[in-house]
Amino acid sequence: MNRYCFVLMPFGVKPDGSGRTIDFDNVYNSILKPTIVKAGLDPIRADQEGVGGSIHKPMFERLMICEFAVADLTTSNANVFYELGIRHAFRPHSTMITFHTGSVLPFDVAPLRGLPYRMDAVDESVAALSSRMIENLSPIDDSPIFQMVSGVPPLPHDLIKADVFRDHVETGERLKERLARARMLGKQGREEMIAIRNEMGDLRTAQPDLIVELFKSLKASAARRDMVALFEQLPLSLQQTRFLREQYAAQLNELAADDPTYRSKAERILREIIDKQGASSETNGLLGRVYKDQYVARQAAGDKFGARGFLDQAIDSYVQGFENDWRDPYPGVNAVTLMELQATPDARQAKLLPVVRYAAERRAFGPGGGYWDHATLLEIAVLECDTKAVDSHLLKVLTLARQSDTREISMPQSTARNLRLIMDARASRGDKQAWLADIIAELDKVAAELAQGG
Repeated sequence: MNRYCFVLMPFGVKPDGSGRTIDFDNVYNSILKPTIVKAGLDPIRADQEGVGGSIHKPMFERLMICEFAVADLTTSNANVFYELGIRHAFRPHSTMITFHTGSVLPFDVAPLRGLPYRMDAVDESVAALSSRMIENLSPIDDSPIFQMVSGVPPLPHDLIKADVFRDHVETGERLKERLARARMLGKQGREEMIAIRNEMGDLRTAQPDLIVELFKSLKASAARRDMVALFEQLPLSLQQTRFLREQYAAQLNELAADDPTYRSKAERILREIIDKQGASSETNGLLGRVYKDQYVARQAAGDKFGARGFLDQAIDSYVQGFENDWRDPYPGVNAVTLMELQATPDARQAKLLPVVRYAAERRAFGPGGGYWDHATLLEIAVLECDTKAVDSHLLKVLTLARQSDTREISMPQSTARNLRLIMDARASRGDKQAWLADIIAELDKVAAELAQGG
């Protein structure tokens, strides 16, 4: 039975401060995980970012109980430094420091004996890091606290607690694997997801990262009521995390057709998040979606004046979200799309379009580029009536929708819905575009496939 190695590192694609972007999921899978396995250890990654980076009980347990740890200090991520401080306070040795070559470390940790890795030299990096890791398995103090302060007692090694911890981790990993398989089934996987939820028992003692995985899985199967019910069963500490509150509000908004009060509740939650924690591309994007749906509902009811008010609110919310983070094209593309629906041209659209396109291209053709980035490029090409670019982006979008790990039905549905808004607005101005109807039909066809688990 191998010992565990806990990995402290950033998540997703992040800028490193020197103009580069680094795909840390790729770093983990290509370098850190193979390094740990080669050293004869079992890796555990710190999947805490899904709940807003909050520190929680399973995180403390992993930091304290895992016999070995690796900390990637690239980007000087605040969560990683906090976790490293906790690790150094409890464990005198077996903590290895690494970072992307070229990174500049803060003064306080610069003296630590770290070893860089290179993404353009994966095999060499794995060999060097695994050699250092095997060397560090010997009980030589590497914590500055235990090196510099005499008389600090180390954490006693409790074999019973370690065994319980291992069982807890292995059970969580098995449930995550089952959730991943269930996600691939689309709506057909919902029954398995509910069974997993029941096996988790009291959510006050469940692993937060497992709860996040369950949320994402239910979202992939469009099980909105189950997501709302799950959130309302969570302990208050998790209900207050930004990610889960955002997801709760988003699902309430989706269920507003059954109960109109859900939409106003979603709006209130998102506004509270912005008031207390500040604007963000994600929160403002979700709030913009609430207003956009209200615009569509008012438009369908023939309330043109009320619809125009919600359209303006939606555009303002999306623009604020995009201005908060120019790198995230999601709120930007929604802003320029909704500007297409206005009765009079919005001068901001011409200025924003190239910025949104640049942001989307950087993400689509960089590390971690996925469905939404290429869907954004498709939408921009439609706005610019560039039919050649539309054909190219559509092919990529359809492929990614079918290949996505989450296989979310909402992906092609959302893209089709936005394009339908553009088509209807142009038709109302006498500009009927049959080619756009064909694009929407292809997206609807893929959504139907995913709904059947195809």
